[in-house]
Amino acid sequence: MDNTPIMNAQPQSFQTPPTPPPQTELEKVSQDFGRALVVYLAWKSAGLLDPSPTCSRPQQ
Repeated sequence: MDNTPIMNAQPQSFQTPPTPPPQTELEKVSQDFGRALVVYLAWKSAGLLDPSPTCSRPQQ
């Protein structure tokens, strides 16, 4: 039986992969746009962008 303690208790899903710093202004803008797009899609899928509570979930 392995009695090695777990050093990293944080779930892997909450860790972001390390990214090298952007080299050009275009790369900075691209990364910012990518982050904004991910946040927008996450909020939209969670129903946080819909002002009416009755339409917050898609009809199946």
